Amino acid sequence: MSVTAQYVLYKKEFEPIVKIGDYVKLYLGTGSKPVYGRVVYIEPIQPMVRDLGPLPAASTSTWPMPGPTARLDEMKLGSSEWGQWRLVVLDDFLLDVNLPGAMPKYQTASEQTPVSPLDNAIGKEQLAEIYTYGSEYVPTVQPLNPLFTEQPVARIMMYGFRYVISQVSAEPEKYTVIPVAGYPPSSSG
Repeated sequence: MSVTAQYVLYKKEFEPIVKIGDYVKLYLGTGSKPVYGRVVYIEPIQPMVRDLGPLPAASTSTWPMPGPTARLDEMKLGSSEWGQWRLVVLDDFLLDVNLPGAMPKYQTASEQTPVSPLDNAIGKEQLAEIYTYGSEYVPTVQPLNPLFTEQPVARIMMYGFRYVISQVSAEPEKYTVIPVAGYPPSSSG
């Protein structure tokens, strides 16, 4: 792991964000108590592909056309485990991501910005990086068809790193914050 890139979230090169022995603070959303832990194990999770199903064609009155919402249970981990993941959209559609299920990721004050094939086309795979925790903090996604023709498949690829932690009760002196849950935008007043 490069020393200069360590502890920098959303790096271009996909490598573990922390190393074995480091402490982390898992942010689980506003109103939720954070989880502190010491990393005791890391391993890569190989690419998995999921088809979210066919998508109906967009219309002039419904653009983009939403498809069915799906929970990405493939990303569930053990109770003292968290994951660092990248999502890749493999077909011509957009993808809204919520984590947890009702909290949008990638949002501005006025809208949620979807993951798209453009992330890879412009060489910015880190734009679709997320963090999960255990079996409850996994993303819910909704594909969106921007095309005026039905899409027979809507495939995404997920891959990442699995971290096992030994939870600690007190806040460590030094730790890396892992933003698992989305964060609501502040009011624009």
